[in-house]
Amino acid sequence: MNAVFNHFLRVLEKIDTSAVNAVQLIDRGGQIIAKSRAEAENIAEPIVQSMLQAVDDSKPRKILYDNSGEYTVVAVPVAVNLRLFALILVETMNLKSGEQVANTLRASLEAFIEHLAAQHQVEADTDRDAVIIKEILETETGHLHTASYKIFRILKTYNIDLFLLRSVILIQLEKKTNDFFNINLDLGYEASIKTFKDNVVQVIKNNKYLNNQDLVAFADNDHIVVIKSFLSNKDIGRLYYALDIICQGIIHDLDAAKIFTYRVAYGRLYSNFLELVHSYTEAKKTIYLGELFQDNPGLYSADQGLLEHINYYLPHIIRHKSISPVLAGIKKEGGNPDLELLQIIEAYIDQNTNLTKTASLLHLHRNTIAQKVDRFKKKTGLDPENSFKDAFIIKMAALTVKLNKS
Repeated sequence: MNAVFNHFLRVLEKIDTSAVNAVQLIDRGGQIIAKSRAEAENIAEPIVQSMLQAVDDSKPRKILYDNSGEYTVVAVPVAVNLRLFALILVETMNLKSGEQVANTLRASLEAFIEHLAAQHQVEADTDRDAVIIKEILETETGHLHTASYKIFRILKTYNIDLFLLRSVILIQLEKKTNDFFNINLDLGYEASIKTFKDNVVQVIKNNKYLNNQDLVAFADNDHIVVIKSFLSNKDIGRLYYALDIICQGIIHDLDAAKIFTYRVAYGRLYSNFLELVHSYTEAKKTIYLGELFQDNPGLYSADQGLLEHINYYLPHIIRHKSISPVLAGIKKEGGNPDLELLQIIEAYIDQNTNLTKTASLLHLHRNTIAQKVDRFKKKTGLDPENSFKDAFIIKMAALTVKLNKS
């Protein structure tokens, strides 16, 4: 009630009440919430009670009048969701002025109360999302059954549908720096940053592709988790395409927030809520690989970094048996691999083993590229032009070097 009290007094200060004798805001029980002047006499109790009794629940917005005293009393109900919340009483000699004051106060109060209700709902939704996401991310792989009862109880409390497909979209926030002044835009204003981050969550929750079954909350200071739900669909490829569109939409909505750059990725779709911790881990690894192998922030898709993902999950036996001999075969006199040669051969493979295109890309003579390719073949025994397997092994070797550098 304190917020309503303060708002009522603020509005009274801004409107013309010179033609009225007294203004009171009373609750359903007849208690005074606020009035225009603290020292002014209260409107007569019998009038107040008769006004309350005269309120028609079927018509909670109907204006009431009382002419039994020295002044006319105008009573305007304040209704929320078609239910009486409070009554505004205006004691006046000028009926028109009294009605105008009462109606202005009612319009302002009802709008303010609706705003408070919406704000409380947003806070409740945010709390709901944070609670569920926290439980999901803290669920260790080996303890899914132990955690299931607690999580399902929480989901039931918040009316979350358990029978939907879901994926975790992970958004990594990075503060931008001003290159000209070389100043970090944080500047220690942590309170402002927190407010800004709260606004970022709201921007995401308002995205046109999200619904009330979707969850959004910070996983830590720099990561926002979105748990996106889908109806079951036999065409899984269509759902992953939808995830691409949704992520692009979120990035578009966040572009206005210039203080951050955003790296976005998503994990696999799961039908079991408890397994979403895997989707989160997959999204996190996709962002990690995207940072290593892609220059720009934005959406990192697992299929766009297909070879990078394959290299990351490559079994140790294959690394030891197939990759290590390649790097050993191109060692220079100092004992380190000839990374310049490996880079040229990787570019040659990326250009479909076309000497002219590779030379143009690297700004080298075509004959130089040909000599490098022949030299590599002699050192490693691998022929990327005539063997897909050899080309794949070389590509994995090049990616392994980049991964090890990180």
